[in-house]
Amino acid sequence: MQNKVFVFVVFVPDPFLALYFKRLYDNWKDEVDGLLVQVNGYRPEVVDFIADLFKDEFVIKHYHHSNQGIGFDELYSHFKGDILGTMCSDNFIYRKGVITDEIAKLENYDAVGSGGLHIRPSIMADKVAEKIGTCRLNPFMSFWKAEKLKEIEPFTFQAVNIEKDNQILGVSFGEGRLDVMADMYIKFAEKGGKAFIHEADNPPYWMHASGLSSGVYGHLMHSDGRNLAGNNRNNEKCNINIEFLSWLYHCYETTVKDCPLKEFNNEYLEAIKRKAKLFNYDFEKIKEISNAKKVEFGLW
Repeated sequence: MQNKVFVFVVFVPDPFLALYFKRLYDNWKDEVDGLLVQVNGYRPEVVDFIADLFKDEFVIKHYHHSNQGIGFDELYSHFKGDILGTMCSDNFIYRKGVITDEIAKLENYDAVGSGGLHIRPSIMADKVAEKIGTCRLNPFMSFWKAEKLKEIEPFTFQAVNIEKDNQILGVSFGEGRLDVMADMYIKFAEKGGKAFIHEADNPPYWMHASGLSSGVYGHLMHSDGRNLAGNNRNNEKCNINIEFLSWLYHCYETTVKDCPLKEFNNEYLEAIKRKAKLFNYDFEKIKEISNAKKVEFGLW
């Protein structure tokens, strides 16, 4: 009997990330049995658009902010399959066969993905990694045998704060924080789970364009300083590099024709231009980097 494979993904209110992800997903969706999608945010028109974009999948939507760990926990309660996959909304798979190759590794392992030292303080991360190889499998493209996850229930995908003098893997630490999926991975390793660990990026096959989901919250602003996510925070001066801004423009430019939210579309482009001007980035250079991505990944 063939394994049933379902992939979790959580979307912020950014229609261009969702459109970009969906266009790529259409190329590899025959390698899985479906997505479990959670979309959240304070812009109802954007949340509704993204939910409708994935109407053929399992979708949960919220008109408030919900972080990735909470979203994965919510989706896990609806998961009924043999292999669970996680992806970030800025996790892009450009070639057929990537998912099939990942799942094939589960013939000899209990999980597969890229490793991360996502524990603070760093001395805690180093000691955990020394014992179990890494601190977590990153949420951007990981796959897990469901039977192994059953062994660690109840567990959470969420970040976990560590109280002073608690123990992890038999070692006492002061206060700390385990990022998304780190607490889960530690429990998995304690139960003897074995993971195949590879690099986070493997262009032109797959890329994690790290942090793009923070764009509408931390970088892209209206002229009055409110962010595009709709929670009215002003983070306009938050530092940003030109590569990151070019990724945001790239996702926008390649998908905007498929987004009917004309007011939001205009806000988004103006916010990118405003951010570029704030940091003295040449907008033509941003376009050039975006076009180079089309060539590198063989896009539209």
